[in-house]
Amino acid sequence: MWAHCKKISTLMIGLFIFNQSCVAEIRQPYADANALQALEPDEQRLWSASNDFEKAIRKGGQIYASPELEAYLQSVMDKLYPEFAGKIKVHVVNSPVLNAFAIPNGNIYMHTGLLSRFDNEAQLATVLAHEGAHFVYRHGYFNQQSVKGSSAFATITAVIGVPIVGLIGNIIATSSIYGYSRELETEADNMGFNRLIKAGYDPSEAHKVFEHLAKEVKLSDVQESFFYSTHPKLKDRVDNFTKLAALHPNSGVMNTEQYSANVDKLRMESLEQELSFGRYKHVIALLSDETVLQRYPSTVHYYLGEAYRKRNEKEDAEIAMREFDKTIALNASFAPAYRARGLLLMSQNKTEQAISMFRRYLELAPEASDQSYVNGYLETLAKQ
Repeated sequence: MWAHCKKISTLMIGLFIFNQSCVAEIRQPYADANALQALEPDEQRLWSASNDFEKAIRKGGQIYASPELEAYLQSVMDKLYPEFAGKIKVHVVNSPVLNAFAIPNGNIYMHTGLLSRFDNEAQLATVLAHEGAHFVYRHGYFNQQSVKGSSAFATITAVIGVPIVGLIGNIIATSSIYGYSRELETEADNMGFNRLIKAGYDPSEAHKVFEHLAKEVKLSDVQESFFYSTHPKLKDRVDNFTKLAALHPNSGVMNTEQYSANVDKLRMESLEQELSFGRYKHVIALLSDETVLQRYPSTVHYYLGEAYRKRNEKEDAEIAMREFDKTIALNASFAPAYRARGLLLMSQNKTEQAISMFRRYLELAPEASDQSYVNGYLETLAKQ
């Protein structure tokens, strides 16, 4: 039987997919870091391809460069899986897509978009524990799903902006980027939840992160077919973690302030990225929730105003102006709010008010990279 299984896996190297009988016979989780020294030949090749995949992401410039943030995320992962400390490595992908995924060699990729959505460290730990379970249970190696290569290539390019060719494409079929079968996802939920409890985190926070995401997906009409952006899979996570939490009523730590201290900068950058990508509906859906607004500093009203101004639908200009006014009332020295207000007033042919806003912007930000454009606006307005 084993020889037959090896023959099958050799013939199907394109996707590294194994039939049910092979999986049932050999599927065992890694016991600890020492187990990583004795991999099957096919698994070694898959890890080699995983290393090439990592290089492609880094070469593509998609890794979010923050050693401090990465060290923080790594500390949480090591707390969840102490017997694999330093072996399950956490990286951050600079992408607004609501996703996280694990590749077969134990590297976990958290997207900035997803990190910006968590309320606290307990919610972060929920996702890290889940993705870590995919690695420990070797779900990538024994993945029974079939993913078409052409679809995989297109998807990974959309997710991280790196064109994938050759053997690296195999990693897509064996990573958690699409989510696995319901059986494997439930297994990851169960193991991840147990790790969460053992590490001392509040179990009642586990389902909340997926409820938040499901709500945002519904409000913003997300079309991305990735694990944390797909409503049915999010519902599975909510249902599973709600049932698990009911069995563990004891509380634990959330570490809300510690989490915010490490991700506040990223949160604001993520909003800027969302706006630069034209994802105005996403920003509006996210920031229209008062509880979410509490995660951010007062300048968050500027980003909500910009989303409305740039979307420019009926009544959006009025809402945008209110948000800019809130920003200035709460933080009178925040220069971008004056520039945005000036652009809105200029579009409404309110010349004198627009000039006042642009001048104030330049006073507050004399070294602004866009000062030549703003001076151009002032010259144009002066001629009117």
